[in-house]
Amino acid sequence: MSLPNPIKRGAAAVLDGIGVTSAAFALQRSLFAPFIRVVYYHDVQPAMADRFAGQLAVFAKRFIPATKADVERLLTQGVWSHERPGIVVTFDDGLRSHHEVVAPILEQFGLQGWFFVPVDLLTLAPAEQPAAADRHGVLHGCDTNSDPRVFLTTDQVAALAERHVVGCHTGTHVRLSRELTDGQLHMELDRAKQRLEAILCGRKVDSFSWVGGEEWAYSANAAKIIATLFDYVFTTNTCVARPGTSRQNIARTHIEASFSPALVSLQLSGMMDLYYHPKRRRLDSPLSPCNAGTARALET
Repeated sequence: MSLPNPIKRGAAAVLDGIGVTSAAFALQRSLFAPFIRVVYYHDVQPAMADRFAGQLAVFAKRFIPATKADVERLLTQGVWSHERPGIVVTFDDGLRSHHEVVAPILEQFGLQGWFFVPVDLLTLAPAEQPAAADRHGVLHGCDTNSDPRVFLTTDQVAALAERHVVGCHTGTHVRLSRELTDGQLHMELDRAKQRLEAILCGRKVDSFSWVGGEEWAYSANAAKIIATLFDYVFTTNTCVARPGTSRQNIARTHIEASFSPALVSLQLSGMMDLYYHPKRRRLDSPLSPCNAGTARALET
C-alpha cells in the first residue's frame, strides 16, 4: 500500500489544474469506449471513510457501476449498453476494514465490490495477525493495540460474499515468482481456493488477483495453474478492460483512500495506462493461457 511520491502528487495537481487530465479522460472515452475501468484499494480505515466516499461519488459521476455479469458480457460479447464507461472497485489483502468500513459505503453507492483475501492469514488467531501481516508484507493501518485483528473473520468473509464477490489472493500473500516450487504453488493456489470455498460453504471462488506489481512477481508456471482454477484473473498493470480483453489478464488501476482528488483523476484518465504499456506488452503473452507456447518467456 505504498503512497505515491511527491513528484507524482505534484504533477497530478498541475495536470488537473490546467485541464490536461479532463482532456485525457475525454479522449480515452472517445478512443476506447466501451470499456470498464477496474481499480484496486487496500486498507480504508474509519478516519478515511469520508474521503473514500468522496472518491466513490466521483466514480458515480464519471462511470456506471459494473457487476460481475457486466464484466463477463463486455469481455466475451462486447455488450455494454451505457453511454458512460463502467467501474469495478476491488480490494486486496482481506483486511478487517473491508467489512467494517468499505462494504457499507459501497452499498450506499450501488457498487458491487470484489474482495481478494489471503485465506491462510485471515484464519490465524487474532494475536498472531499483526506479526503475520508484517512478515508477509501486508500493509495496513489497523490499531492493533486496542484490537489485534488485521484481517477479516471467516464470518465477515461469508457475509461479504452475499452481496459482493470474494476472490483468492493466494494463501499467504506471496508473490508467485519462478522461485516457488510446484508444492508451494499448490498450497498458495489450489489449496487456498479449496479453503476459501469451504469458508463460503461451497460457493464457487472463480476470481483471483496476483500479489504485488513487480514483474518478477509474475511467473508463467503460476499463470498456467491459475488459468485452470479461476475464470477472472487480475493484475496491477493499469489499463481499461475492453471487448476481447482476456479474462485471465484484467489490468487494474491503483487508488487509495488517501489519494488527492487530482491524483485519483490522473489514475482514471488513461495517462498512466501509457506509462504501463511497455510492462503490459512484456507480460501479456506469458499471462495469457491461450499462448502456452510463448509462456516460457518468463522462465528464460
